[in-house]
Amino acid sequence: MNLSNLRTCIALVLLACVAHSTFAQTNWPQWRGTDASGISSETGLPTEWSETKNVRWKAPIPGRGHSSPIVWGKRVFLTTSIEGPVVPGAEAVRHYRKGEEYKHPDSVGADHSYTLKLLCLDLDSGKLLWEKTV
Repeated sequence: MNLSNLRTCIALVLLACVAHSTFAQTNWPQWRGTDASGISSETGLPTEWSETKNVRWKAPIPGRGHSSPIVWGKRVFLTTSIEGPVVPGAEAVRHYRKGEEYKHPDSVGADHSYTLKLLCLDLDSGKLLWEKTV
């Protein structure tokens, strides 16, 4: 599993763990919660995580994601982009900092095509319920 997949997997696990206990009665429809404030009135939430501590489940997520997962009822929705073949002639936008060109991390793979997918996982188990190409 590459670093991007690991980060996506960890983020999903953390969200699922917190969402299951914190938002059992409330959906999490957008970035930073129901009112986009990033503030919760819940108490007794975990403050530490590790590979095993305060983790309900883990799920491998293919590709690379930049979106915020959505929790709705007993389902977790997230998006991912899966790198495809090289597109001849395609290249990343050039980035400059203080007059010097540098390779922006998000420009890696800019010469490839991508398949964008929407994934739906079970909130309690992390099992992939379905995926759609979008």
